[in-house]
Amino acid sequence: MGSWSFRRQLMYLALPLLLVLGAFAYVFFNYLYKAPSCNDGLRNGDETGRDCGGSCQLLCKGDGLNPLVRWSESFLVAGSLWNAGAYVENPNISSWAPKATYTFYLYDEKNLLITSVSGETEIPKNKKFLVFYPTINTKGKTVKRTDFEFTSPIQWVSTDTASPELKVTHGFIEKETTAPVISGVVENTEAKSSGPVELSVIVYDGRQDAIGISRTYVDAIAPREKAVFGFTWPRPFKETQAVCSVPSDVLLVLDRSGSMASISRNPPEPLTSVKNTATNFVSSLTSGDQVGVVSFANEASNPLDHSLSSSISSVKESIGQIFIATTSAQNTNIGDGLTKATEELLGVRARTDSKKVIVLLTDGDPTDPKMSDQSNYPTLFAERSAQVAKDSKITLFTIGLGSLVNNDLLSRLASTPAQYFEAPTSADLASIYKKISKDICTLRPNIIEVIAIPRQR
Repeated sequence: MGSWSFRRQLMYLALPLLLVLGAFAYVFFNYLYKAPSCNDGLRNGDETGRDCGGSCQLLCKGDGLNPLVRWSESFLVAGSLWNAGAYVENPNISSWAPKATYTFYLYDEKNLLITSVSGETEIPKNKKFLVFYPTINTKGKTVKRTDFEFTSPIQWVSTDTASPELKVTHGFIEKETTAPVISGVVENTEAKSSGPVELSVIVYDGRQDAIGISRTYVDAIAPREKAVFGFTWPRPFKETQAVCSVPSDVLLVLDRSGSMASISRNPPEPLTSVKNTATNFVSSLTSGDQVGVVSFANEASNPLDHSLSSSISSVKESIGQIFIATTSAQNTNIGDGLTKATEELLGVRARTDSKKVIVLLTDGDPTDPKMSDQSNYPTLFAERSAQVAKDSKITLFTIGLGSLVNNDLLSRLASTPAQYFEAPTSADLASIYKKISKDICTLRPNIIEVIAIPRQR
């Protein structure tokens, strides 16, 4: 009996307590309790920091990778106005930044700061993009160096939303020597609107150095639709060092027979003029080329006057050391000069991927080597040597200097008749070597990179 009475008393006491606890729970969960969120200023739920990490879109400090600045440069627009650009890569696969502040610093040739400009940019997810700052007034000063940096911590935002797929097509540079123009089309290949699109362009020369940048915008592109765009510049791009699409290995074959002093002996002419123009020709060769020199009289120089080398100064010095021997009569052995040049171009110093070229200069008919039963053997030997070079895929240019050369023979020695040049006097050599230099080098075309970024803001 006592036991039952005690249990009944407990039930009577527990009932009000349960009612109070229920009322408290109702008020707490409906009026006081707040579920964990990504904007409550607390580290709760599955967050790894305060309102960041876990299921929150904001990444915590240190979780995102810093953007990579590939290069920064300034480009003259007109007068004292410059455009500054920085080529940046976001290595974060699944995060972007709605706003990142930056500063460009422009320096003169004395490494003194001309000016600095600041701005902000959106950083797209896992893309390379151009930060573009237009029309910076340097007040007449020339920019020689440009630095770029992001100037505040970047707040990365995680996203699993894929950017719209945009297909860009463009043409070549038009009006390149006056006011360059690049036009093209951007296509939205998705089934949803793209939103506004920022289009940037970088123009590279053959050395892959940036020589021009620009930016434009197009409105939102409807699904499966296209939009046209254009970039313009008020002045030609800066001149840059030419680069050939294929590097060249070039052998100069120069006549130093006695007749190369037929005009004067002190200094020997036309040899002195030949050496001067050959030196200028060597200087005109582009970065990546190799050049060597072999001279000939009774026989070709052995060893060569200079083997294949990329040291232009060394090769020029060797040309200056070519003289006419006075110990005996100096005849003209064209065949031996061509043979030695061919051997060098097929030897260990030549590169397998290079364009191989011989440039022969002579002022007379071949007269050596002699064979008692063949009066025309010097000519036959020259022709045979030239054919070996051409069969080895060596391009052979010939130059006939003066009025005593055998034009028909030199035309046959050349790879094609158009690659034989008549030079009535040494004054004609400079323009001939210039033509040959252009023929040797096929310039790499400009590279155009157009970047299309759908903007999320």
